[in-house]
Amino acid sequence: MGQKRKLTPLYQRGGSRGVALLMSLSVILLLSIALMKTFERRSAEVAHLGANLDRFQAESLSRSGLKVILNAIREQGLFTIITNRSLWQGIDVPIGNGTFQIVKITPIDHRFNLNVDISRFDDPRITVFKNMVKISDALSADYNYRSGDNPSEALSAIIDWTDMDQMGEQVFYNDFEQYYREEPPFHVKNRDFDRLSEVRLLPAFRSLGFTADFLEQNFRVVGQDDEYIDVNLTGKDEMARFLSRYDTVEGFATAYSRLNDILDLIMEQRSPVQQEVSSDPVKMTVPFQAENFKRDWSEKLKVIGIEESDKIIDLFRPYSQHLFIQYQVRVGQATVIIRSNVQVDYVDKLKNLDISGLTILSFRMY
Repeated sequence: MGQKRKLTPLYQRGGSRGVALLMSLSVILLLSIALMKTFERRSAEVAHLGANLDRFQAESLSRSGLKVILNAIREQGLFTIITNRSLWQGIDVPIGNGTFQIVKITPIDHRFNLNVDISRFDDPRITVFKNMVKISDALSADYNYRSGDNPSEALSAIIDWTDMDQMGEQVFYNDFEQYYREEPPFHVKNRDFDRLSEVRLLPAFRSLGFTADFLEQNFRVVGQDDEYIDVNLTGKDEMARFLSRYDTVEGFATAYSRLNDILDLIMEQRSPVQQEVSSDPVKMTVPFQAENFKRDWSEKLKVIGIEESDKIIDLFRPYSQHLFIQYQVRVGQATVIIRSNVQVDYVDKLKNLDISGLTILSFRMY
């Protein structure tokens, strides 16, 4: 006969059932947590993909945005676009599935060109550069002549950086051809600056203490021409800052001493714009025509005591050849900022200001 199995009474099996229930609940809880983590990870991935898609679309639209700006400049003319900036500056315009906003369109020919050779002892631009250091100091909140400022060393470093050989420069005799003590160490470029920010690699230039705003508003690395200012497009304050650089510069003595007379002469030529409420740009007559400009301008300067032999005459022209353009494109949560330098080509800049083409010199996306 088989053995009889002894059954455990129900009231004695309660502990086993409690442990099984607890284990089941623990497993369910762990699975729930794992499932929640999976959903969270999936949501993060979707959000990341969405942000990347917004960024990609914004970058794609940004190229179309520059085409829109360049077409408007070519069709309307640079003078009309800039003098009607209230119609476009800071205004969101729909483009594709995003918005497009122009921040700035401004001439930059008057900014000091760091790629122009300054390798002669008698170059007046040496004094101009030193004056700009003084102007920067005067604009700083803690105005004093800092002991580290040495414009000659900075000019020496610029010459070494942009010349085409491995020899130290021979103007200021400060040899900054190599920077072994920098971290990391580096050699000079021996060719032109491609970006304005490169100048901050030079320790002697950094010691001048230029702010980022002052550097951008007063210097450039595009174009091959010396500095000049557009009498048609430049504002009064900007004109004053430009002419103040030529204080005590040989051959440009009247630039600073007759500053107010020159400003009055230019402002008198500009008539105020009575603009009606309209979405269309107002066509305006350029104050100073390109044809016979030098002759007419010289005659106007003679009236206020500036002779034709004075080099100041060459500081003024009725056109701009280089522009700085900044705008932004927003799609969803992504915003792309574009900064571009553009060269303006004219059919015949000595006769009229008809634009023949626009060349993109740089296009940077942030």
